[in-house]
Amino acid sequence: RGADQALARLALDRGQPAILRATALSLLPSPPTRAVGEAVGGALLDPEPLVRAAALRALEALPPQNRLHAARLLGDDVRLVRIEAARALAPVPLQSLPGPARPAFARAWEELLASEQVAAERPEAHVNIAALLAQRGDVVGAEAAYRAALARDPGFLPALVNQAAFEESRNRPEAAEALLRRAVAAHPTDAAP
Repeated sequence: RGADQALARLALDRGQPAILRATALSLLPSPPTRAVGEAVGGALLDPEPLVRAAALRALEALPPQNRLHAARLLGDDVRLVRIEAARALAPVPLQSLPGPARPAFARAWEELLASEQVAAERPEAHVNIAALLAQRGDVVGAEAAYRAALARDPGFLPALVNQAAFEESRNRPEAAEALLRRAVAAHPTDAAP
């Protein structure tokens, strides 16, 4: 508890370098305490973009309905902040956003997806995209992204495991089991004894 409060104070201490404050935000525990919530809320208003982006990342530990504070940063001057705002709002239904924030979310969402596409030759990028699309409820897009990841590396463990969880969440246990069996076959020594 003392460490949480110390990190929260450090995150809000504008006399400290932005990188240190952003790092403090990244180390805050989940679920958040009151001090953590106040630190994240205060950091969303910080003049330093790196700190605002870290505060938005910290919002990801909260349920979707508690992430709406990110909407005010969808139009931020800094692309990184807009991208992190879109990432924080990924699981929030569009109708839950204030009307004026909806077009800003659409623009920031496209920036977020484009930022992931920069590394499109790597399967990790497609796993990230799949997770984002799944949060938005885009089942077809998420499936396509998982297929793209596995096309680049058929034994890529994060793609197999994450797609298995995705299939399980869709009440498709047979598909999930097949993916997990494939993961075990491809990585027999990676499983814990």
